Amino acid sequence: MLADIGDAVSAGDTLAIVDVPEMVKRGEIAEAKVSRLESEERRAEAGVTLADAVVVSAKASLLQAESELQRVDASLAAAESEFGRTEDLVNRGSLEPRKLDEVRKKRDSELAAKQAVSSAIDSAKAEVTVAQAKRGAAEADLDAAKANTVIARRELEEIEVMLAYATIRAPFNGIVSQRHVEPGELVGASADTAGGHPLFVVSQIDKLRVRVPVPENDAPMINPGDEVVLTFPSFPAETPINATVTRRAGALDPSTRTMTVEIELENPDGKLMPGMFGQATINSASKVAASTLPARAIRFGEDGRSYVYSIGDDETVSVVSIETGYDDGKTIEV
Repeated sequence: MLADIGDAVSAGDTLAIVDVPEMVKRGEIAEAKVSRLESEERRAEAGVTLADAVVVSAKASLLQAESELQRVDASLAAAESEFGRTEDLVNRGSLEPRKLDEVRKKRDSELAAKQAVSSAIDSAKAEVTVAQAKRGAAEADLDAAKANTVIARRELEEIEVMLAYATIRAPFNGIVSQRHVEPGELVGASADTAGGHPLFVVSQIDKLRVRVPVPENDAPMINPGDEVVLTFPSFPAETPINATVTRRAGALDPSTRTMTVEIELENPDGKLMPGMFGQATINSASKVAASTLPARAIRFGEDGRSYVYSIGDDETVSVVSIETGYDDGKTIEV
């Protein structure tokens, strides 16, 4: 308990902290889960790095084999050329036949070397393909690890949001006017655990709403902006407070047949307290019609002014100027 009745609090001040040990443990488990998944994410990143290195190594082996193939092709071409010259000399009798056998063996050796290098190239290409596939799998593992980490972080954030509700804070600047909880009491998500009341009531008293129930007969005459004079029995000797109507409900309460009118009142010194009763006098700006006459009974002059014929007690007829109000086409307010 960090606040009590009568304490002035600012928006965000802590009023009380609810102990929720099971949720704290859930938060610790979620934090450990996030740490484990972050480790798996780093391991997956290392796997991608290793796969990149394997791909580079396989490509290097392929390049080396292709370079070796170029060298063997050159050696084989030289051996083929030498075999051709030697065969020509042997056919003309310039060289012994055994020389041709030696050159033939050298040519066959170079041809076998080329076949071996070609096989090595095929193997190196296969290794590159396998390495690239492993790299793709490593990237997929990394993406999955990152997704799992994000999910775990969101779960932790959800728990942290729930834990934040355990800290009861003031919603705005005001005064703690009610407290319905004691240290050690069991509280829940509903107000029923506090005897049907909220744990705290914070009253914002720098600006008040004065609610006035206006009787049904007067309700249609009230409009925002009408002047209001407020008096309070608690301050009989003070000057009445002048204000204006801020808003009107626009509907009657069926149980009281009154319409609620609200007046916003500045209260910088906090003298007026929520729950006080007073008296309101509203000066309506609407004009009340004296009577309603049939539309055909009213005449209008060339200047647009309206008038009626009035019969006096002596049965004389007079022309009387009037002001008209609501006109529905059949009757006119006068």
